[in-house]
Amino acid sequence: MNQVYWLDPLNPGDLLEAMLRLLAGHARVAVEGDATSLAALQLHSIDGASYGPVEPFMSENDADSVMVVLRLDDLEQARLIHGKLAPGGKLVPGVAAIQLERGGSVQFLAGDCFHRECVSVGPLVPVEFLRGLVRSAVIAGFYTKAEALQHFSRSERG
Repeated sequence: MNQVYWLDPLNPGDLLEAMLRLLAGHARVAVEGDATSLAALQLHSIDGASYGPVEPFMSENDADSVMVVLRLDDLEQARLIHGKLAPGGKLVPGVAAIQLERGGSVQFLAGDCFHRECVSVGPLVPVEFLRGLVRSAVIAGFYTKAEALQHFSRSERG
């Protein structure tokens, strides 16, 4: 992934919804997590679902995890996927990583259950869009790699 900014998420469910809506259209979503949890979500029943990893998605978890890849062709699919992964705006347990691909490369990566140091975006995500997410309190901020290294290490020290 060509990471441009790292995000500091405040509301992962709303962040996922915003990214799905932004990137919908000739895109794909890779959902990775524990096999039992993903089976319970019935993601495999969504039209066009397949198992990965497949290019350009890479596994973000251990060897025991499973990846389901879903088409993200339009806003209706974005709504359906969001409803499965974050019903009522809260992310479901058991989903460890989510990646969104558009244009042949990953444009959104939320690893380690949306851990604040593991959420990043690629070049197709506009800065003005990220500023809107800050204004609406979906993310606390967005940072270049150098800024992220300083921000996250400083905030870990207190």
